[in-house]
Amino acid sequence: LNLDGAAWLAEPDLVMYAVFVTLTWKYFGYHMILYMAGLQGIPNELEEAALVDGAGSWGVFRHITLPLLKPTIRLTVYLSVIGSLQVFDLVWAMTRGGPIHASETLATYMFRSGFTKQLLGYGSGLAIVIFISAFIFSLLYQRFAMKRDIQGIY
Repeated sequence: LNLDGAAWLAEPDLVMYAVFVTLTWKYFGYHMILYMAGLQGIPNELEEAALVDGAGSWGVFRHITLPLLKPTIRLTVYLSVIGSLQVFDLVWAMTRGGPIHASETLATYMFRSGFTKQLLGYGSGLAIVIFISAFIFSLLYQRFAMKRDIQGIY
């Protein structure tokens, strides 16, 4: 098993790991800023009160910090899933969906079908399927998961 340089991108079994690591690196800072904003929104008085009441650092995290971070966690999960449905640029630049279509995503498949193979109708149909999938996921996720954030229920 050769793990040197671009060899990761040439192995069908490893290429998605390489893309995943690169995508994680690309969006890590963005999500970290969201979590930092969520942590800054937690009043210090709650954590101090829990510590005075005898909670340890794990108890403070489990019963104070994590429940108050749930809206931020739900938001980052939502953004990650919607982003994964649309990922194109990084995969196209790294592998163009190869080797042997091992790193093909919906967006790269749509592009390849519509523009490379000149099947414009099929590519447009795929674009509509991607849009409808993202739209339905957005509606369902906002209805069931993010409803708590709108109503103020944690």
